[in-house]
Amino acid sequence: MSKDKTNKKIELENNKLEYYKSLLDTTYNEVVGFLLTKYGAATDDYFKESSYKKTLKSKGKIKSITKGNTTRSSEGLYCHHIDENKHQSLSSALRLISSDLPFEYQKKERLVYSDLIEHAILHALISKEYPYPLGIEGYEQLSGTINQWYVEKRLPKKEWEINCYNKSFLEISEATELIEYIERTIIKKEVRERKEKEKQRLIDMIGNRYPYLKEKGVNQYSSRQELLINLYELCYEKKCSKDEYYELKKETSNNKLWNEFFEEVHDRQIVVDIARWEKEKKEQLIREEMWKKEQEILEEKQAREYEIYLEQFKEHYPRLDSMGIYPHTITRQKILNGLYDLKYKNKYSKKELKSKKINTVSDDLFEELKRLSNEI
Repeated sequence: MSKDKTNKKIELENNKLEYYKSLLDTTYNEVVGFLLTKYGAATDDYFKESSYKKTLKSKGKIKSITKGNTTRSSEGLYCHHIDENKHQSLSSALRLISSDLPFEYQKKERLVYSDLIEHAILHALISKEYPYPLGIEGYEQLSGTINQWYVEKRLPKKEWEINCYNKSFLEISEATELIEYIERTIIKKEVRERKEKEKQRLIDMIGNRYPYLKEKGVNQYSSRQELLINLYELCYEKKCSKDEYYELKKETSNNKLWNEFFEEVHDRQIVVDIARWEKEKKEQLIREEMWKKEQEILEEKQAREYEIYLEQFKEHYPRLDSMGIYPHTITRQKILNGLYDLKYKNKYSKKELKSKKINTVSDDLFEELKRLSNEI
């Protein structure tokens, strides 16, 4: 970034909104360079090198990485990995554990400090200049914090968060205008479309699983007011007045409202599911019982029919009856023995007969046997 541009940005810092917008008019690398000059370089690596390498080498057995002394939250500053334009979530030990990324990305020379808004701008510029999904996850997390603190006025409680809140403070109108400006001009159309498709996919998936949510049109992306209204109707209407309820929930984050609402919907859906499963189980048992009765009736009918058929067979083939040869229960060897006794004993040995008839199927052998029994 040129000296003139740097001086202009310093002059604009009294007008925070214009200052932040001016950063958005430059490139990611230029903003990184400007912030390094503004806040100074890091004096320690983000993670301790020995711990980093030992943890990655453990292939998940070690679950944490010892951090270096990089925090400047007392000044209201965040620490950003410059190389997040190449790899996401370089500060997340859980994600790094399953990677094989070199330690170079964690070195102090690859870190830069920023306030909350500047940090969000860094991620927005990454999403603009580099391939999807780089930058977008970090931007969404940080813009969510901006919206929570400055637009919804749900103020932070932790000391380090309060420092960050004060450092980059914006009025409601300024924060709203800045986020809208970033969404409109910086976040690429392709990224916005992918986000919307993924968002809709999640809404459809959860709506299909929980019909109540689909009916009410409520999901994790619903406005705070929608969540408050639906949570009140579902859980609190019989417990307290609306005024008492809104007072109770005034400091509750949207995520917590959604989680509470979703848990109640989930619990009720489980009750519905169990009732449905029990009904289906009963219906299945009834179907199985009916099938068993039908099978018993069918088997009885087939048994009677076979008895009649067997009696007819015995009357028609008395010689086979005397030899204990009956259809359906006779073996190939017994048929050959019958043929041998009735016709072939003076012509072949049993072994020769078996060899001679090897290509004749059992049904044809039995037909020959029945014919011979009535001829003799």
